[in-house]
Amino acid sequence: MRLVIVSNRLPFTVINGEGGTRFKVSSGGLTTGLWSYLERGAAGAAERPEFVWLGWPGASVAPEDEPAVKAYAEKEFQALPVFLPEERMDRFYHGFCNKTLWPLFHYFTYLTIYEEAYWEEYKQVNRTFAEEVLKVLRPDDLVWVHDYQLMLLPGLIRERFPDLPIGFFLHIPFPSYEVFRLLPRAWRVEIIEGLLGSSLVGFHTYDYTRDFLTSVLRTVSPRRRPRRKRRRGWRNCGRNAPAKR
Repeated sequence: MRLVIVSNRLPFTVINGEGGTRFKVSSGGLTTGLWSYLERGAAGAAERPEFVWLGWPGASVAPEDEPAVKAYAEKEFQALPVFLPEERMDRFYHGFCNKTLWPLFHYFTYLTIYEEAYWEEYKQVNRTFAEEVLKVLRPDDLVWVHDYQLMLLPGLIRERFPDLPIGFFLHIPFPSYEVFRLLPRAWRVEIIEGLLGSSLVGFHTYDYTRDFLTSVLRTVSPRRRPRRKRRRGWRNCGRNAPAKR
């Protein structure tokens, strides 16, 4: 079984300069933690465990430089870059992710910006990630999606692979429903539906789990969720679990 990791960023960053394309190892907490986990799995083994890591390489990459970036990513990190121009990532990451989701989920409601253009870009980037993931998925893969930048992605993958084990972990708080409901209803529904595409959703604390389940119950009707048998890989929850009475 191959592990397919998907995150907003890869464990390296592309640096464009006069001397050509250079690479720098990423220092973010998520990428550092994940790479340490993968390295521990390889300790004492003849080779690294089978996995592939998809994410953005941190900068725009000219078409003629894409083969070099792909080769470096595959050789050094068993990774596949998702190429997106920086102007799109600016609206996506610095826009909806960091001006809407991050402050709202951390209860900074007075700092939250509700901009339709940012939301549309968020959806489009999640679709782009889904297209790249679907190109490489195998029926026996196990998918692990990370963080608030890609909350729509599990649902998009689930549409094509209804039986695939998909895990999602949120690395920031999930807010109470009273705060989550400040998002426009259409946005709330799509986010919850996206997360419910997961077989398993993980949070840091019990409180975040409870707040997520409350938001599920108050945002989408559990009766819309058919009962399904448990799948391999992970114990099902969310979309594939029977609603608790």
